[in-house]
Amino acid sequence: MLAIVFVVVFVATYYASRNLGKDTAANSAVLALTLGFPNHAGVGIPLLLAVYGPEASVTVAVGLAVGAITITPVTLAILESGTSAGRALSPAARIRVSLVRAVQKPVFWAPVLGVVTAVVELHMPTYLDKSLTILGDATDGTALFVTGLIVSAQRFNLNWGVGWAVLGKNVIQPALCLAVALLIGMPVEQTKYVVLLAAIPSGFFGILFGEGFDATPAVASASLIASTVLGILTLAGWIILLSHLH
Repeated sequence: MLAIVFVVVFVATYYASRNLGKDTAANSAVLALTLGFPNHAGVGIPLLLAVYGPEASVTVAVGLAVGAITITPVTLAILESGTSAGRALSPAARIRVSLVRAVQKPVFWAPVLGVVTAVVELHMPTYLDKSLTILGDATDGTALFVTGLIVSAQRFNLNWGVGWAVLGKNVIQPALCLAVALLIGMPVEQTKYVVLLAAIPSGFFGILFGEGFDATPAVASASLIASTVLGILTLAGWIILLSHLH
């Protein structure tokens, strides 16, 4: 479910930015990742723990892993292919090299390693388990702090593009998730989890990756700020709506 929602929003945003906004491939990819991949790292865990309890944390972990292995490597591949070294290669070689470099980054293989470790039920030594638990407990605060730093460094310019971007992220993405969940008959409890995850404001990975490739579209920066601020209202609205889902 999360993979479908992430990919649909990513592709739609990338297409609109390239064809309607006439922006570059790199800038379009940054905007698409910003809107397609919600801020699960900073908001997901504390939000779902507060609303639905500890059992919902598994869904947050799955959401992070899904985003990391689907639209994140595609974004990195597009950014890599836009460099001078990438443009010097043939189209086929450019795709191959870009994908290889993308999957070599920890943001891709670390979540995959975590999922594999959980699936095979690998038991770690107690000292290592406690050390990782301490690091994990600091994740929420660190992610929120990083989000604040990135948001505060962006320039804000409100226009129609930003308005449509925020509408798509905060309203259309969770609505799409809810519609598909109801269509396929997903259990109510799981439906609430995934819809609320989809309703979380824009993530900062797109902006973070774009900085290293000189791809910082103004719409993505402004959308990150507007989505985060308006998320106070839209998240409350989705929580109330989902509370009536039975």
